[in-house]
Amino acid sequence: MQKMLDSGEDCSEEKFLKGVREWRGRFSEFVEKGVEEVGENNGVAPKRAPLRPSTFASAPTGALTNDVQAWKQAVSQLKSKVETSHSNLINLELLSTFGQTSWLRHNKELTSLNINTSNHLNSLRLEVDSINSTRKNEQEAASARHGVLERKWYDLVGRNESLKRALEEKERESGKRSKIE
Repeated sequence: MQKMLDSGEDCSEEKFLKGVREWRGRFSEFVEKGVEEVGENNGVAPKRAPLRPSTFASAPTGALTNDVQAWKQAVSQLKSKVETSHSNLINLELLSTFGQTSWLRHNKELTSLNINTSNHLNSLRLEVDSINSTRKNEQEAASARHGVLERKWYDLVGRNESLKRALEEKERESGKRSKIE
């Protein structure tokens, strides 16, 4: 199959499936099961689009069949498609080999990150609560001092009024005495 893909030759669906069967035993269970499912369904993957060799065929047609540049472009596109398919195959192998462990590791890292973030959030909340408690106590103490000072002010204002009235009374009395004498 690799020779077929490397050579870029046009292959029929039958040749392609034969090539896939030749590769059996080289894949993990996951890929083997997928290959079996495709084989059992006459080359059609269950609930997925069929794998068609025509996907790889990109030969120029019509007036372009004699155009060298068109053929170079077609070969380049075919090589790109084959390379993409090969990369997909490697990715499937990597997924089947390391997929579960990498997902478990990723989930473990996310869980750890979540725990660390929650702990940091809780510590920040405690710090904010402490600051708010300190501020509240300071405001209550200031309120008490303010109340004492306010009462003193009213008392002093009241005394000043009393003194003012007493002074006015004394001035009136002094004015009456001077008029009498």
